[in-house]
Amino acid sequence: SFTIGDTYLFSGTSINSARISINRIGMFHGGPHFFGPKDVGINAFSYIPDALNLTVTGGPTFGTAVGTDTWLHPTNATINDDYSWIKGKHQFAFGASLSRGIIVHLANVRAIGNYAVNGQTTGLGMSDFLTGKLSQLRQSTPNNLLVDQWFFGAYAQDTWKFTRKFTLDYGLRWDYQGPLGELWDRQSTFSPTTPNPNAGGLLGATIYAGKGTGRCNCELVPSYKKAFAPRLGGAYQLNSKTVLRAGWGFVYGPLSPTAVAPSTASMGFNV
Repeated sequence: SFTIGDTYLFSGTSINSARISINRIGMFHGGPHFFGPKDVGINAFSYIPDALNLTVTGGPTFGTAVGTDTWLHPTNATINDDYSWIKGKHQFAFGASLSRGIIVHLANVRAIGNYAVNGQTTGLGMSDFLTGKLSQLRQSTPNNLLVDQWFFGAYAQDTWKFTRKFTLDYGLRWDYQGPLGELWDRQSTFSPTTPNPNAGGLLGATIYAGKGTGRCNCELVPSYKKAFAPRLGGAYQLNSKTVLRAGWGFVYGPLSPTAVAPSTASMGFNV
């Protein structure tokens, strides 16, 4: 993590604070390493030589697809600026922030090969395994992703010393969360309003992220641009020992990448 900031006092009634911060997390989840496909008599390639996922009906199960070596490196960079100004009975505050989140992810869910033997040939799982009768194989290249997203927020508020005993706070904040993007535009989803050329122009087709021929030239998940959040609060001093406080407001929080990504194909050309 890295943070640098500056607080500048313009006068006795106005002050500005600016900050830049970067936070990066490096995570590695090491999966089990024991033996690979060739060690059990399967002449097949694996991106991780000493790992596999093998399930034999009525027999043993080795390895796990989701538990293989995985790298995840989320990075977040943010710029903030806040300004405060006192004028009479009012303390005004204005601010804005701009943030960009980047996630670099490399997984090997099916890169090691997911083998299944169910006994469909001989009637017994172990018999099929010993005679090399595979019922299913699922394998792919490592799942590498580089996704990014922009966030912006701005606010204005006022703390008004209405009377000697009563203080009123009110303000408005606006937040914007940009669409989730992928470096190579490997995103797709189903659009119920897009004509399908393979179905005689009937509505309903798979659309692909990006710009150009064969791409939707659009946001797969439309950004919400009306996230205006009013805030209202107050404090009343009953006596020297008691203060009553109340507040109300709307809050818009950012969605996680898994919630923002299209549901039918968050990453990759799938339906």
